[in-house]
Amino acid sequence: MSAPESPPIQPRKRDRTHLLYISVIVAVAAGILVGLVWPEVGKDLKPLGTGFVNLIKMMISPIIFCTIVLGVGSVAKAAKVGRVGTLAIGYFLLMSTVALVIGLVVGNILHPGEGLQLTNEVRADGQDQVATSESTADFLLGIIPNTLVSAFTEGSVLQTLLVALLTGFALQAMRSKGEPILYVSNPKGMNREIRRLAQQGLVAQKPLNDERSGAKRLLVLTKRGKSLVLKSGRLAEGQAIYHGLVKPREAKHDAALYRLYQRETARIAEAGGRPVRVVLDYELKRNLHRDLAQLGESGRTREVRERFAEKHGLVVVGGKVQIPDLRLEYETAELGRRHVDLELATRNYRPRALAQKAKAGFSLYAPREDASKLRRVLHEAELTARILSL
Repeated sequence: MSAPESPPIQPRKRDRTHLLYISVIVAVAAGILVGLVWPEVGKDLKPLGTGFVNLIKMMISPIIFCTIVLGVGSVAKAAKVGRVGTLAIGYFLLMSTVALVIGLVVGNILHPGEGLQLTNEVRADGQDQVATSESTADFLLGIIPNTLVSAFTEGSVLQTLLVALLTGFALQAMRSKGEPILYVSNPKGMNREIRRLAQQGLVAQKPLNDERSGAKRLLVLTKRGKSLVLKSGRLAEGQAIYHGLVKPREAKHDAALYRLYQRETARIAEAGGRPVRVVLDYELKRNLHRDLAQLGESGRTREVRERFAEKHGLVVVGGKVQIPDLRLEYETAELGRRHVDLELATRNYRPRALAQKAKAGFSLYAPREDASKLRRVLHEAELTARILSL
């Protein structure tokens, strides 16, 4: 079973971000030199400094928003966000305490500001600022922006943080539907993750030639990656996984099956359900034939085949046991256990075979370019089954 289609990984470009630090150091040294040697010129250059600082302030809110949204949205469980948030708060309190201690030590030993000639007006302004303080309720209400966009326009960091957290949790609640948003907004991050997995020998890229859409690549688990997944203990009981391309000729079909799986899990999630296990057609056939083989000649009768097909959740149509491309077992919102049988149909399907799949009760999907033709086939056969576009 192959993994989903993936765009080719872009070669790593030379990281030049370290040059930024050097540029900042050079700029600081140049500013000090200009201020000491040509102080009047330094004053004239103030608009440049003010503009630069305003540009930095302009980028603070978007950077906070994107970082928080991508971080929270990419975490599978909200509880993990809570644990990370608790550690972050603890680290913040620790560092704030260290900063306060440093400030007290410097203030009591070096006495900064000593000798300044402060006017009465300056003293009064300082006392007014100290005396004026907002209540806890006003502070909490001030975190909530008037509109979703005002958090960015007013430059309030706390308001931006609140909007980012709400957006991140919304993406997290969307589950598989939110993943494309995360990857579309961060393609470099996706390529970086894939590259790291490939460097660790956990995934591999396989070429796929498609006459319609051109050359593509597939990501598949390696033997080492499969071993790591098995040791993780995160697989559902009885869930089988594979490494490499078990059937290279069916790689394109398997990649389409993954998209089909994503569509169906999104539909289940919308109804409050949760996918539990995937069973492939190969596994269904193996289990069925193993049971029939134990019966010998008696297992070839129609009655026995129908009984054993029912045992495996399958039906006999036209004298044959109908096997879906994959079976998706899931848990309903009421904690019940159900399954749905999925079939990926193409324009190469014969009308009779397609009709048998429909009569078996399979959920039929088809590529967008083939769906209309297959719907006409079912209509001519007077079948009411739907074919969903993939």
